[in-house]
Amino acid sequence: MGNQQATRRVSFEREQTGLIAISDSVAQRLRNADGGGKSGARTEQKSSSSSASSREDFSKESLSGSSSHSHQPPPEAAYSFHHSSQPSPTQLEEQSKALAQLEEQWQERYKRLEGDTERIKLTSAEEFNKAVKNVETLFESKAYTVGSPDLQKAVMDCYKENTTRSLKCTKEADAFIKSIEDYKLAFLSKQIA
Repeated sequence: MGNQQATRRVSFEREQTGLIAISDSVAQRLRNADGGGKSGARTEQKSSSSSASSREDFSKESLSGSSSHSHQPPPEAAYSFHHSSQPSPTQLEEQSKALAQLEEQWQERYKRLEGDTERIKLTSAEEFNKAVKNVETLFESKAYTVGSPDLQKAVMDCYKENTTRSLKCTKEADAFIKSIEDYKLAFLSKQIA
């Protein structure tokens, strides 16, 4: 029971000066986190009385460059975060000039890319239209008359008259099939020649 670590919540408060302050007890716990220090009433009393002296010690150590407690994290002064102050008017002016120059560069680049995109679009449309015309010339619909139209009509009439006896139309069907084969041979001989 005593060895279990409890989850603690830490809240930070922001002061007017731009620093984030944490309580002395949190700073003490952070210092003792590596050393495995015991928490309790004695540690909390010690932290409140020693927080001012530890801040002074830390500032002296950081100024002198020597560290007597190298294994412990720095006191709560190190956990404060300082936000930069307002920029000077000259800095603001330089920043606005730099931003204006960047804006101009990006506008130029945007216009150039728009022009490139428009040219690509036109080129693609032209190439597509050429391809469509090419395909249309390859697959022009031609009115082919395969076989003899008279023989085809004779076969259809025979089948209409003999709906239940289609074998009576074999003579007409054979004549029509022969005319189709003759047409195929003539067409292929033209392609080869």
